[in-house]
Amino acid sequence: MTDVNTVLESADAVEDTSQEQIQVPQESSLYAEPDPNQDVIVVKRSTMYNTMFVVILLVGVYVVGWFMGSNSGGTVQAVRTAVSEAMFTAVAGLPSNPGSVAAQPQQPPTEDPNQRFTVSAEGNPAIGPENAPVTMIEFGDFQCPFCKRFHDETLSPLLKKYEGKIRFVYRDFPISSIHPFAQGAAEAAECAYEQKKFWEYHDLLFQKQPQLAKDDLLTYAKQLNLDMKAFQACIDSGKYAQEVQSDYQTGLQLGVNGTPTFYINGRRLIGAMPTEAFTALIDAELAAANSSAGLTPTIPIPEPTKTS
Repeated sequence: MTDVNTVLESADAVEDTSQEQIQVPQESSLYAEPDPNQDVIVVKRSTMYNTMFVVILLVGVYVVGWFMGSNSGGTVQAVRTAVSEAMFTAVAGLPSNPGSVAAQPQQPPTEDPNQRFTVSAEGNPAIGPENAPVTMIEFGDFQCPFCKRFHDETLSPLLKKYEGKIRFVYRDFPISSIHPFAQGAAEAAECAYEQKKFWEYHDLLFQKQPQLAKDDLLTYAKQLNLDMKAFQACIDSGKYAQEVQSDYQTGLQLGVNGTPTFYINGRRLIGAMPTEAFTALIDAELAAANSSAGLTPTIPIPEPTKTS
């Protein structure tokens, strides 16, 4: 069996491009230390470049929008949303596209990979049997590109591989400081959950990312044939705003500082890591469950050769 710690250590090399961080740089990191003998502030070159980049993108969007006209409003809105994401992540110093931006430096992980946290799954959307030997809880953000990566590339293969052995639970962790639509999308997903369509809505939100404005949320509900009167009343009233924020506060208390963050039987795994990192932890938990139950792995015995 693959050694869990070895897999996790090898995965650390890609951690900085696998998670959206909640922290933003302090003011001291945006500006150079001023000379006490001068009345000037020296702006770091990277800050100037980021600002120029954002301004050029914004100008480009409105020029494109002017040429495309009112009949292509959806496309223009998508471009504007993408630029907004680039602007927020540029200001925060975060990668908007993990495939095209250099990794941000991070401190090496210091926590014990075998440490277990107590994380409740009660009352949250879940897939899989309640008595599954492995419970995997994600703290996610519907506007986070790394959460989308996990959803698109990893979630379905894991659920298929461990069908009947794993229970997957979703909890909200909207990083509103850089994702202005994340809170609203999370509330809308809760409204869909009320109509027993959470997972269908969850999948649609990630498929359509970053188009998550209120009109988009209503459009997706119509596509799933939800009761639109009840759905719109639900999101207009902010019925689940507190519930979403409760998940967020729970995440903060657990030490979550970015998305996605996972707890596999309480063992933390940070970021949209390679599939091998997930399977190593899950296999270890299944082996431990079998061992505690006094079970041994089944070894297939070949059929005896028949003679005439």
